[in-house]
Amino acid sequence: MSVVQGFKLVGFAAMALSLNACIIVRSNGGEFDDDEPGFDDPDFDDLPDIPREDRPDDREAQRVRQLFEPLTATADPDPTNAFADDADAARFGERLFNDKRFSSDGTIACVSCHDPSQGFSDTRQFSTGVGGAVGTRHSPGIVNPGLMKFVLWDGRADSLWSQPVRAMENPAEMNLKRTEIAHLTIENHASEYEQVFGGMPNLLDVPTAASPGDLGWQRMSGTQVEQVEDVVANVGKAIAAFERTITCDGTRFDRFLQGSNNLTRQEVRGALLFDEVGCAECHSGPNFSDQEFHNIGIGSENAAEAEGRASVLAQLFDDPFGGAGMHSDDTGAGRAKLDTVDSEPTDRGLFKTPSLRGVTQRPRYMHNGSFDDIRRVVQFYASQDVRQEGAVGEVASIVRDLSATRDEQDDIAAFLGTLECR
Repeated sequence: MSVVQGFKLVGFAAMALSLNACIIVRSNGGEFDDDEPGFDDPDFDDLPDIPREDRPDDREAQRVRQLFEPLTATADPDPTNAFADDADAARFGERLFNDKRFSSDGTIACVSCHDPSQGFSDTRQFSTGVGGAVGTRHSPGIVNPGLMKFVLWDGRADSLWSQPVRAMENPAEMNLKRTEIAHLTIENHASEYEQVFGGMPNLLDVPTAASPGDLGWQRMSGTQVEQVEDVVANVGKAIAAFERTITCDGTRFDRFLQGSNNLTRQEVRGALLFDEVGCAECHSGPNFSDQEFHNIGIGSENAAEAEGRASVLAQLFDDPFGGAGMHSDDTGAGRAKLDTVDSEPTDRGLFKTPSLRGVTQRPRYMHNGSFDDIRRVVQFYASQDVRQEGAVGEVASIVRDLSATRDEQDDIAAFLGTLECR
């Protein structure tokens, strides 16, 4: 097992110097039995020696254990990706995640903007792509991505495997044409691809660099288009299989919920305040995210980016790499997810609630990367002046009404530190 700044590297990925994180949590749903498997593990014996004066009140500790749910799974099934939990696909996906050849100038890989030493995020407010191109949103951390319903800040990807394709084709990120992705895979990873997905198609007569809308793409036959997109979809599915192994559980807080007395009085007080002041309204559940979209008053670099969720809803129905698209392994499951989109609010300025697991291990916060200290984030919410320049729409009432004193803010920040990935 290897460790990268708090993230554990486990299983096959550790042997390959992977980017994985953390360990497995066991719980019996709220009854804390010392005989339960896990309490004899070395990790449970390696607890901080908390001075008596810093130990929490037993009643407060028990109240926290009643309020919060332990994390029992780090990924939901993905029927749209038949290789989602395939070990060979994950190994292949890890190679692709780190391969800078999958960019037009050979300088950018997925890991360039999702650094494992930075919570799989980026120290820069906006990541830099090929040729020095600067993005318009902060790179979100990759934390238990197998639990995400929609991917990216505005949720424009409805499958984890469609997101890498978007990055590869984005001119401000990796700047590849669709046929380039297929050719690069054949040239550099043919044996790995075939081990997972079977034989490679013959693409000798396919243009070197063409995407939908290009003249070269228009001249391709229907069979060639399907073959290229099959390869591209499988590249995305392999990367998604790897990303699903990036998990964050077994935190100090998880262990506390199992009965370990490893939190300080301030941290327990912060957990109670987290619930009382309203943070848990959006950062709910064992992954600390409701997976919904809210307006919290954060600005954007340009007007188009500020619109958020409402501006991308139509894209979800036209994505060939989406869960309901022709390259999905279960279009029925993909369509069922999209059925929920019709009932979504179309308010302006809505962005996805990120998970708070590992939050203090990330260098920046919010979709515009405007904060570089978790205490500033808590202060922003507690100030009741939650509207940055460039924000649009109406700020959610739960955010407008949130209030906390400076001492309470410090307590909440201390609690968030217990969610660090191990």
